[in-house]
Amino acid sequence: GTSVRSVVQRIAERFDAVDLLQFGAVKSAPGDPPVLVADLAKVRKHLLWSPPTSLDAGLNQVLADWQKATAWAHEV
Repeated sequence: GTSVRSVVQRIAERFDAVDLLQFGAVKSAPGDPPVLVADLAKVRKHLLWSPPTSLDAGLNQVLADWQKATAWAHEV
């Protein structure tokens, strides 16, 4: 599976902003799981579906679209 933390790290790397991450800076609420992990095994098994693109390729595309959509802000 893929942890939420690793997704956040991948996004920060693409923005050259890893130094801004502060994992553990805010205490978890009582009852919160220590780690959140996405696992598509059940989706693949029961729905017979797999994502058409990898996580990294999908993140690259979403971030490229976001940068394109907000490019006007740099021109102001």
